[in-house]
Amino acid sequence: MIGGIVIYISITFLIFLIFLEPRYSSKGFALAGSILNHHVTPFSSIYFLYKFRSDYTFNYSFIKAWIMYSIIYLFFLLIYGLITDDYIYPFFQVSLVGVFGMFFSIVGLVMMFIAMLFSWVKIVSKK
Repeated sequence: MIGGIVIYISITFLIFLIFLEPRYSSKGFALAGSILNHHVTPFSSIYFLYKFRSDYTFNYSFIKAWIMYSIIYLFFLLIYGLITDDYIYPFFQVSLVGVFGMFFSIVGLVMMFIAMLFSWVKIVSKK
């Protein structure tokens, strides 16, 4: 379970850093909250997993369970976007990137997610 959580937090960090932070501007408490949520928390969770990796066992078979949450979330985003015409993230927004742009965003994110899954299993399995 801890592996999936760290992977989800790591993906959140990468997506925010690459796609959302350049478009996101905030001040005051919103900026502090954004930094804590999108930078401090991911690094803390990655450090925790790295530091205590000997306490956990990761197998490649866990990847199936970990990826299910992301697939369910993707279906939620697509259904929500079809109903409201708001796909939440700008790289999914069909009116901005088109259907092919959204498709390539999904493919790119899935590839990044799978690469991260396998990397974390490899890193943690090295005691």
